[in-house]
Amino acid sequence: QTTDSNLRGNKTTFITLNTHITLPSTSPRHERTVSTSSPLQLSTPEEECLLGPACWMWDYLRRSSSSGFFLPLSGGADSSAVAAITYVMCDLAYKEYSAKNNEEVNETIERIMDGEVCESTEMLANEIIHTTYMGTSNSSAKTYERSKNLADKIGSYHLTANIDDMVLSVLSVFAKCTGKEPAFTSRGGTEREDLALQNIQARMRMVLAYMLAQLLPWCRGKR
Repeated sequence: QTTDSNLRGNKTTFITLNTHITLPSTSPRHERTVSTSSPLQLSTPEEECLLGPACWMWDYLRRSSSSGFFLPLSGGADSSAVAAITYVMCDLAYKEYSAKNNEEVNETIERIMDGEVCESTEMLANEIIHTTYMGTSNSSAKTYERSKNLADKIGSYHLTANIDDMVLSVLSVFAKCTGKEPAFTSRGGTEREDLALQNIQARMRMVLAYMLAQLLPWCRGKR
């Protein structure tokens, strides 16, 4: 123990502990070199819309140990934007993987690729991004083409499904239950009928999307 006196003359007792920790010398020859500065990179609003969600999605994919993402690709602006963001996620991850600078990224990609060497962003995207165009007899050829072209560009695992049978099944049950058959406004129906029929198509797409999201990895032989 050692003692010390403060300005008022009071003595304070300190306990001395012997440890194996040593403080570095303050002499110039032991000073650490300062790392070089990096220029500040400011992203544009468009880049932030891509990079922010893309990084969050990759972190979720890594922490959840998921096989990938499923996206109903309609050919419209919303789903196309989400597809682009997911592709950017794959591109960022592949660049880190190629540079071999991030062990967590390397481990995640190796898990997703299941032993196969990843050679491009598109190759990684094909393992992660699962897209499906879910059309009906009311869908246009333009939305189908836009969906297919975008899927080809980003390299996603893409399917096409016609959900007419699902919609007709629901309408059949509804007709048996109520004795009524709703129609679109273009075919003499009311706005209420038209809206209900549109919602049925959307809900059927949602149900099929859940099943595809759960079972497409199994269909592809993934763990």
